[in-house]
Amino acid sequence: MKNMKKALLVGINDYQRPRINDLGGCVNDVLEMGDIILNFYEFERRNVEILTDRRATRSNILKGLDRLTKDAKRGDVLLFHYSGHGSQIPDIGERDEEDHLDECICPADTAPYNFEETCIVDDELNERFFGLSEGVNLTVILDSCHSGTATREISGEFGIPRETRIGKFLPPPPDLAWEIDERMRGRRKKFGIDVNEERNILLAACRENQTSADAFIGGGYHGAFTYFLVETIKELESMTSDKHLSYRRLVQETGEKLEKNGFEQIPQLEGQERYFNDLFLSSIV
Repeated sequence: MKNMKKALLVGINDYQRPRINDLGGCVNDVLEMGDIILNFYEFERRNVEILTDRRATRSNILKGLDRLTKDAKRGDVLLFHYSGHGSQIPDIGERDEEDHLDECICPADTAPYNFEETCIVDDELNERFFGLSEGVNLTVILDSCHSGTATREISGEFGIPRETRIGKFLPPPPDLAWEIDERMRGRRKKFGIDVNEERNILLAACRENQTSADAFIGGGYHGAFTYFLVETIKELESMTSDKHLSYRRLVQETGEKLEKNGFEQIPQLEGQERYFNDLFLSSIV
């Protein structure tokens, strides 16, 4: 049976609730990633699901993750790419986090007055990704904050004043923020993707203590991380003499482009290091 390549791409610029800043480049991020995986990595359009703006609700994202992982078998390639707000809440489950905090992504219908029930915490993502068959390649790309100390900001074409930027870290409501404040200090933790489970690999837009920029680049708004990730893929995969774009090289060269263009964020590659030299979005045979 032929190996399957499936993707769920989520990008949210337009948030439904008041007091949540809209963003500029998230929809462009996932549309560009969709084109990339169709043109360079043999994904079929029918196996690529895209959720943007008002369609990217909590319910729809969780259902999409269930469809992404359903019946995955050895050799299949799964991609989840999220571009949008991220935040953090107190760990309200079994308190399995060392700092008693859960990271979360924020669907379009995230509500400040019902924050804990409307965001998607890292534990819920792990539930969808845990226990995949051995040999499934799961790649997660987060172009958002992935810790409580990171933000994603909108900036202009390499030099618009900082006053024009919007924070992409979505602050929790005051009561949750009060509880979180002491727990955050001195913390070191990855986003809740279990990168030690089989072949799971996480590409994150920045370090825990950095901002991740939403910037006006190339005539439009984009997540800087996704923009230069896509540029790196186009450059290297288009070279007939170079078909060795590994996860390690992709993140390294994307980071170099970010630095060259004046962005301070340093993208992160997390997972089992023995897989870092595998080809990006490749099957395990």
